Amino acid sequence: MATKRIKYYHQEEEDRLSELPDSIIYQIFSLLPTYILVRMSVLSKRWRHLWLSDSTLYVDDSVPLCIRFRRRHKLLNFVDKYLKHHNNHMLQRFKLVMHYYGSDQRIDSWLEKIIKQNKSIKEIDVCLTSGYRNKDYCLTENILNSRSLTVLKLENMILVALFPVELPSLKAAFFNNVSILDDKTLANLLLGCSSIEKLLLSHCRFTKGIVFSNSNIKSLEIYQCNGLRAGRIQVEAVNLESFVYKGSLMSIYSEAHKYRDQGIDISACGRLRNLCVSNTVLDDQWLISLFSKHVELERLKLDNCSGLKHINIKSEKLKVFILCGYGKETNKVESTTINAPNLVSFMFEGYRTISNFSMKAPNLIEPRIKLVRNSTFYDTDWYVNLIKFLQYFDGSNSRLSLEVMAEEALLIPEILKEVCHQPLPTLKLLKRIDLKELDISFKPNCDEYYCLPQSVYKAISLTHLKLENLNNSIEAPCSTPNLAYFRYEVDERSKCSLNSPNISEAKMNLWNHMFICDAYWYSDPVLFLFHLYFLKKLSLIVFLEEAFIIPKNVRNWIRSSTLPGLKHLEVDINDSMGSNYSELIETVFWCAPTLETFALIK
Repeated sequence: MATKRIKYYHQEEEDRLSELPDSIIYQIFSLLPTYILVRMSVLSKRWRHLWLSDSTLYVDDSVPLCIRFRRRHKLLNFVDKYLKHHNNHMLQRFKLVMHYYGSDQRIDSWLEKIIKQNKSIKEIDVCLTSGYRNKDYCLTENILNSRSLTVLKLENMILVALFPVELPSLKAAFFNNVSILDDKTLANLLLGCSSIEKLLLSHCRFTKGIVFSNSNIKSLEIYQCNGLRAGRIQVEAVNLESFVYKGSLMSIYSEAHKYRDQGIDISACGRLRNLCVSNTVLDDQWLISLFSKHVELERLKLDNCSGLKHINIKSEKLKVFILCGYGKETNKVESTTINAPNLVSFMFEGYRTISNFSMKAPNLIEPRIKLVRNSTFYDTDWYVNLIKFLQYFDGSNSRLSLEVMAEEALLIPEILKEVCHQPLPTLKLLKRIDLKELDISFKPNCDEYYCLPQSVYKAISLTHLKLENLNNSIEAPCSTPNLAYFRYEVDERSKCSLNSPNISEAKMNLWNHMFICDAYWYSDPVLFLFHLYFLKKLSLIVFLEEAFIIPKNVRNWIRSSTLPGLKHLEVDINDSMGSNYSELIETVFWCAPTLETFALIK
């Protein structure tokens, strides 16, 4: 009887698998090692025929099913038999993920059969993890000869090419933790890849500087490659459009006095459009010559680059400028000047604002500023520089994304408010972007009452305002006559008053961490609702059902309705017992007597 149940279940599973389209089945095949596909083929006769026509051979000895395989040599024999009996002419993709124990012969034979005997191979992906002997596999140029190969991915090995390779169709190459220990290997590789467009080197090892010479390459990315500190990176690629370099941070003095032949030379790349440089040493002259030699540059990112004293950006074509890691001890910039009439995006991340800052970017749409300094003390210089810095981002058509680590970073002292002009008098939208699209997110460090900064609550033209993740209390007197949308998430001690007659939509999240709903709790939210007199649509989230049921004595004390013009209300109650439904409805229509739609979410 048990046998019948198993058979019935097996037949049902087979039918389901057989109903899948071929495209979905082949997509599943591409994600699983071939040996597992062979074992799974017993579940479906249709799978049994399809995997034989699959164009991918995927070998992975780290998959649990392969680890539990009786012996390692069984898996190796499986690959041998596959390559011997399978129709290799149909093979288009080969992926090998294995532990390497010092024997090159077997891997060499596999690659030779796949590359030399197969005229349709498109992609090769080889990742070898060193075994107990801690020896790296050596891949030679004898194997790298294929007229059909378009993608080559190599990881954890030594690459040797004493003679030019023959990969005329190769479009992209990705090398991770690959050792290139002589001058000829990289040159011979690029020489034999006449169609290559993208090259990525990550954590590779070189003996000294390198030269990239290829007229077709369009994208070059170098990440944390060892051995380049003592040499020069020279890029000779006239059609290069994107260059990304992330190196090891070096001493300014070493760059200035010891390594004069060291640096990044991209002067021959006249068509460069995107440049990202991280964790390296630059100088002012390099930055000046950058725009004179690369007039087509549209996107520039400088991340944690030391050595610059005066950042001078002058470009007609630049559209995006990203400056990160500003304000560290190793990055003492004295002045920053940006003159880019077509700049539309500016992102700044630093430990302090930019001093001696000047910007001419009339087409700037949404600057993003992130101040990562986390401190309990902010002096007068901090606030003065902040006010001066924010003034350059004010504009009738501009929006601002601002992120700080603590509320104190924006709490401009009263004495400065009296002597300084408002930094953002015409700002339309103050915004912080993240995965949840939070507009302003503070991370307070103490339990005192706070006031929102002048740059927020005195923005006369502000139309959208969101205050979220305020874990401690605030006092926020906001004078925003043009405010139309408001989102508010606070704790039980926060007090907010709005002078916003044009507000039409709001979302509120009221939390009570003490879980006590007394007269004190009800008074502040009710009084706050009075400031939303003209509100038409409200979405409200409360922690308890009782938190929204306003007692009769409080209603009698207030008398008038808080939201007489409200038409649409949605209430989300996290913890609801449902026993006080009638009192809840009574509260709803006391607050909004002209309500047209009401949704209750429990």
